[in-house]
Amino acid sequence: MRGSLLMSTSVDNLYSTLLTGYTIVYISEWNWLDEDIEHLAAHQVQPADVLAVWREAPKYRRNRKNRAASHQMIGPDGRGGFFAIFIRQDEITKGCWRPITGRRATATERDWWGRS
Repeated sequence: MRGSLLMSTSVDNLYSTLLTGYTIVYISEWNWLDEDIEHLAAHQVQPADVLAVWREAPKYRRNRKNRAASHQMIGPDGRGGFFAIFIRQDEITKGCWRPITGRRATATERDWWGRS
């Protein structure tokens, strides 16, 4: 049976700049589904990596259309790594997000992060 783990943190608001202007991404908690954790692990990303990026002032942008994740969270993890995490907000609970998948950020994503 698949389960989920809700994780709350003390950080309530994260702000970011999109290429088209300003947007607010509000993340108050993460919903960790087993299938998402397994998918992250297949890309050598652990939940601790997601949280580390989130706490290091990442930047956000909308993901491509027709994807499982609505947004990209891109940034350093504070330990020398740099990740692109693909996230989606819960349809019912505002502020609750799922990390759908992730990977090490590409040079293009790192450049975007540095320019934004």
